[in-house]
Amino acid sequence: MRQTKYPQIPTFNVARLTNSAHKLFHEEIIEKLQQQGVPNPQLAELVHRYREAFARENSLRKIARKSFYTEQKDHANMVCGQTVGMIRATVSYVMKTTDNEEEREAGRMVSHYIRQLGLSYERKYIHRLSLYHTLVSVLCRTYGREMELLGISGLVDRLEREATAMQAAIALRQQETMSIPRQALRQARREVDECYTAVVCALNFLSMFETETAAREMATFCTAQIRRYRTTLSGRRAAEKPQEQPAEAESVPTATTAADNELIADNPDDKDTANNIDNRANINQPLSTFRLSSDDKINPDNKEKLSPAVSVV
Repeated sequence: MRQTKYPQIPTFNVARLTNSAHKLFHEEIIEKLQQQGVPNPQLAELVHRYREAFARENSLRKIARKSFYTEQKDHANMVCGQTVGMIRATVSYVMKTTDNEEEREAGRMVSHYIRQLGLSYERKYIHRLSLYHTLVSVLCRTYGREMELLGISGLVDRLEREATAMQAAIALRQQETMSIPRQALRQARREVDECYTAVVCALNFLSMFETETAAREMATFCTAQIRRYRTTLSGRRAAEKPQEQPAEAESVPTATTAADNELIADNPDDKDTANNIDNRANINQPLSTFRLSSDDKINPDNKEKLSPAVSVV
C-alpha cells in the first residue's frame, strides 16, 4: 500500500534569533494556533503552556525595555532642553533691544559661556544631565548679577528643578533595571523555546494521520515561517561575517626559461644580459618583492642608485 506524504516541520534553532525576531516568531505561531483551534486535548495542553511561557517572557521584556521612569526621564530632559533654549532666546532678545551697555556686556558673557558648554541633544543622558547641573551652578555662583540684569533667574531655577527631577528618574530607572535579573529573562526565553519544540513534535506526530487536517495545515504554516526566518538568519550571518582581507603579495622566485638558462650559462660574465633576463621575468612583480641576488656582484660604489624599494640579499 502506498503511503501518502505528510508535512513535517523542520528543525529550527529559534535560540539564534534576535530578541525582536524571537518575539515576532513565537507571536505569529501562537496566534495561528489560537485562530485554527486545537481539537486534540494533549496538544491543547502543550499550546496552553506555550502561551503562558510566552506571556511571562513578554512581561519581563516590557519591564526591561521601558517603564514609567523612562517616560519621566524623557519628559524632564525635554523640559531642560526647552528651558536652555528659552534662556538663550531671552539673552539674545535683551542684547538686541537694550540700550544699556552693562546689560549687553552681561548678555555677551552669559551667551559666550553657554556656547562654550556645548549643550547638544546628541549627547547621552548622563552627559547632558551633568552639563545642566554645571550650567546652573556656574550661573548662580559666577554670573548672579548678570542673571538679574538679563531677567533669567526664574528660568535658571526651573532648569535646576527639572535637572534634579531628571537625575531622580535616571536613578530610579537604574534601580528598576538592576532589580530584574538577566538570568530570569534568559530562563523565560529558554522555556518558550522548549514549549515550542514540544508543540512541533506533537504537530509532526498528528500530521501523520489522515483525520488530522488541522495539524497538517499548522505544520505547513510553521514550515513556511521557518523558511522565512531562516532567510533572515542567513542574511544576518552574512552581515556579521568579516570580509576576507586580500592576501599580501608574496615573494615570487625568478622564473627563467631553458633558453635563458643556457644564455646565462654560456655568458657567466655578461652581467647586463643576466640582469635583463631577471627584469623580464619580474616585469609583473611588485617592487616590494623584487630581489637581487648577491651573485649579481653589484658595484658597492653604485648602491645608492638603487630604488629604496629594492633590497639586497
